[in-house]
Amino acid sequence: MEKSAALAAMRDVLDWIVRQRPFPLFVSEYIDVVRDFEDMRIAQVDEDTWRVRNSGYCRTVRFDTWDRHVDLGRSRGVIGYDRASAQQALYVHLDESHDHTLVLTDQPGRRPYLRRAASAVDELRLAQDRVSLVTARHRHQAPDARQPAPESDYRFVASSDDGLELRGSVRTDAEGTLSWIGAINGTRVEVALRAGGRR
Repeated sequence: MEKSAALAAMRDVLDWIVRQRPFPLFVSEYIDVVRDFEDMRIAQVDEDTWRVRNSGYCRTVRFDTWDRHVDLGRSRGVIGYDRASAQQALYVHLDESHDHTLVLTDQPGRRPYLRRAASAVDELRLAQDRVSLVTARHRHQAPDARQPAPESDYRFVASSDDGLELRGSVRTDAEGTLSWIGAINGTRVEVALRAGGRR
């Protein structure tokens, strides 16, 4: 009886951890991120513009001003951002390049962007009616993309280099956030979402 209770408690803890949507890393990856953070160069160009130079491992920078947005049209090397009111922070997501320009603005834009992901994202392409990206390794991929159209249906196809494939459909919420979670493994996982009716 005690073992059953202990297993149930452990399952509750693990389920809670998964709901937090952690970003799992190998220790070797974490070391690369820390070294990149230590060597990163950040310069303020003007009141709203920042320049970040790094080695491409540290993919997120934090601003302690959560009520601002990122001007994606004027920024470079930026794939998205997340306004975290609970932490009163703005998390800006960078691509794999080494030189980034971040332009902050008070007004939300109409361009789609990546809000968050549970693993590193490469080859990201965002349009009004589609999202495609490449990610790797971790079983529960969970990207969120902010699309302009709320409560719209998208079909997805996810395929790995191991020959696995997942198909299905998802729907944007009332704010236009498109969330996809899929259990698929591989050193290279391609995910494509396209606007369309449910199957």
